[in-house]
Amino acid sequence: MNDFGPTATMQVQHPHGQLAPGASDAQESLLWMLNGAAITQIIHTAVEFNLFDLLDDRAMTCAELAERTGAHLGSLRRLIRALASLGALDQVAGGRFCPTAVGKCLLTGGSGSLSAVARHAGDPTMQRAWGGLLQTVRTGQPAFDASFGMDYGTYLARNPAAARMFHERSRAGAARIVTALLAAYDFSRFHCIVDVGSGYGHLMAAILQSYPQSRGVVFDLPPAADGARDLLLSAGVADRCEVVVGDAFDKVPGGGNLYVLKSMLHGWDDKRCIDLLKNCRREMTDDGVLLVVERHLPDDEPPLLYPAIVDMTLLVLGSGRERTATEYESLLGVAGFRLDRVIPTATEFLVLEVVPG
Repeated sequence: MNDFGPTATMQVQHPHGQLAPGASDAQESLLWMLNGAAITQIIHTAVEFNLFDLLDDRAMTCAELAERTGAHLGSLRRLIRALASLGALDQVAGGRFCPTAVGKCLLTGGSGSLSAVARHAGDPTMQRAWGGLLQTVRTGQPAFDASFGMDYGTYLARNPAAARMFHERSRAGAARIVTALLAAYDFSRFHCIVDVGSGYGHLMAAILQSYPQSRGVVFDLPPAADGARDLLLSAGVADRCEVVVGDAFDKVPGGGNLYVLKSMLHGWDDKRCIDLLKNCRREMTDDGVLLVVERHLPDDEPPLLYPAIVDMTLLVLGSGRERTATEYESLLGVAGFRLDRVIPTATEFLVLEVVPG
């Protein structure tokens, strides 16, 4: 699952005014919640039309945008109006529009861009899966499986475009987490680092750039391999990093003195997590280290909003879930590990430093 999200409770009061004038604060908050799906689709549509990229080049009128995009003018004008009400666009002189600070977060390829998140969140596949939440809560069966007749991993393996969208969404969230992890943890003592379930290898690229004495291995399923090779090459670390393709539930690469599982365990049920952890333990030397980097849920109070939403997304998509640090420690113990340190970061993620038990 993608890593990007706020670290504070969402404030539903919008700076551009109330959603429904005359509503009480409680009603206003609830109206924002109930219209979340519509807002997702408004932003998703704007990103699909590349509106923020076009308007970042120069402010334009709705008519100019319709000509550039081929969209229906009347419908586009209403979309632009909604985006301005949401605070993603500003209207300037001459009836032209330009992105606000919020809108600039949706520029393709920009630093901290969330355009890939918008594409994934508003994709019809995801919306269809969310439509099965009621049945999932009733039965405990993943909504995605019921809607598509296969689990999400199989769907991605059979649909390369969907797999690319998923990995791009993951990439969108990587920068914030990678920066926080590098600030919180010293990798200098490790000569060979194995990132299990690495995706396109954003974390490994950043580690190797910061620690030129280290070598790395990125390990994931085939759909991620080409993207990983391209990213490592562009980061200038391809000569120190091997791309290995395989299934972590069968076997993980050997030879590392540090193994990293970032946002990997939360995608699976307890049994699969233990199987994966045992595979890592099997390949590690007794002086090796495992890092588990995951969002954490508090033991005895409601979580922050975004981790709670990610947890519900995992419920819809499959058997994974967010866990407390205590729950992770229990899984690690069953798999033959001992939790040595819990290291906070500047985000909602914790770093669990783990050694063979």
